[in-house]
Amino acid sequence: MTRFNMRTLMELNHAVEQLNERYQRMCQDKGWRFLDYASSFNQRRVLYGNTIHPNQRGYDVIASLIAERMGRVIRP
Repeated sequence: MTRFNMRTLMELNHAVEQLNERYQRMCQDKGWRFLDYASSFNQRRVLYGNTIHPNQRGYDVIASLIAERMGRVIRP
C-alpha cells in the first residue's frame, strides 16, 4: 500500500522542482553552492523505500552526489 497515488507523486515532484529552481537562484545571488539531488530521484521509484523516503540505494546516490560535489569544492 502506498501513501500517495502516481498523480500526487508527480505533482509533488513538480513542486520540488519549482522549489529547487528558487533555491538555485537564491544560491547564485548569494554566491552559495547548491546540490539538487531531487532531480536524480524523481521518477526513479527504485531509489525509494516508500513513496517519499529514499531506500539504501537512494541514500547511496545522495552520498555519491555529495562526495562528487565536495571533491570539486576541495580540489577545484
